Amino acid sequence: MKALRQMFGILAVMAVVGTVYNFANFGNSTIHLPWVRADPTPVPDSRFPMIGTEETFEELQAESLIIDARRTKAYEEGHIPGALSISPWEADVFDKIAKLVEEGAVLEAPVVIYCNDSRECEDSKLAADKLKAAGFLDLKIYQGGFPTWKKEKPTLIVKGNEPGALTP
Repeated sequence: MKALRQMFGILAVMAVVGTVYNFANFGNSTIHLPWVRADPTPVPDSRFPMIGTEETFEELQAESLIIDARRTKAYEEGHIPGALSISPWEADVFDKIAKLVEEGAVLEAPVVIYCNDSRECEDSKLAADKLKAAGFLDLKIYQGGFPTWKKEKPTLIVKGNEPGALTP
């Protein structure tokens, strides 16, 4: 029982010291550790760079590989011109990635991945993880996702199950 009281005592002291340290360094964001994020904006995932609409459009014009990580049904309802449908949630995801590699996709070339979530882009990150495992090196996440693309580039949307092409 004595050991249990000592352990709780140590934990209590650590909590008090940590709280005092945080209050003393509240204005210094490099060392202040917030208990709860006051800013609702997501913390960027450092594994893959996040890019916006204009950089995504530049990659599209440069004929970079664009991957739509949404489900096939959503892809068919509308997607970025030239985008390939590779959803991390569908059974054929590895077959589609293997086909890209077999067809000679340049593993060092930029690849932009987007999904339907404009904040976290979790499906994009899952697809990017699978592409990285297959050897792709320059993976970027379009942070706006399809909802932002649809709002900012409404004339640049293709419907159907084919990638389509960018028409000026």
